[in-house]
Amino acid sequence: MPLDDSPLTLVPESPGAAADDERSSLQVLVSIIELPTQSVRDARRMVALQLDRLSPIPAKAAVFDVALLPQEGGRRRVALAIARAIDLDRPEFKTLRRIAVRRLVENQRVSFSFKNPYADPLGDVRLLHRAPQACLVLLPIALISLAGAYRIDQWATSTRAARADQEQAALQKAISLRQQSLARAAWRSLERTDGSTKILCVLTRIGNGAPSALPIVNLIAEPTRVVVATTAPEGTTRLRSAGATIEAQGDRLTGAFGQEVCG
Repeated sequence: MPLDDSPLTLVPESPGAAADDERSSLQVLVSIIELPTQSVRDARRMVALQLDRLSPIPAKAAVFDVALLPQEGGRRRVALAIARAIDLDRPEFKTLRRIAVRRLVENQRVSFSFKNPYADPLGDVRLLHRAPQACLVLLPIALISLAGAYRIDQWATSTRAARADQEQAALQKAISLRQQSLARAAWRSLERTDGSTKILCVLTRIGNGAPSALPIVNLIAEPTRVVVATTAPEGTTRLRSAGATIEAQGDRLTGAFGQEVCG
């Protein structure tokens, strides 16, 4: 998990330094990876997104930190340290929000700092002596915030009723417009899909209810017109007198009745 953005240092090994630091008992896995960044903050973000792939420990059970290493042949190298989160659940770590460790990487001491998920939030004794000063600073801020919140609440109460009336009126208007729109859409749909009514209108106009009915070879009801096809010689006169637009297609005669005839 990423920590704060304070820089992590790469310290040369001192000839008299001890082989391990005070947290040497903490098992830490260190590997060197290449990342396209020279920012500790960006490196932590990149590792956090790929921790499942980079860590032998499941990401939810691991803590990690990174340190930038010197570039080598133009490669941007990063030291990645991973530890098991459960290993930080120790009595000696309870008062530490961060646990610093140093490990030997390429003959140099590298500092890592793991965030302790098991730290007691009140256990950091370094912060306790600052509590009185913090209270003196935070108390006036809290009072100002409360006063501001009270005035905002008063203003909100005074305007809430008027705003509710406006919102109710706008809602009623929107519902009315929606209902009108749905009604118009339903009426247009009925006009487009009521093919049987249009066909009946056309047949009545061309007199197909009479004994001398016009022989029809095809009849189609489309959304905007009704098309009648016949091979009868008298079809031209009958269809044109009924208001159709005439089209000849070989031995077949087609008459199209628009919405102005039978809409």
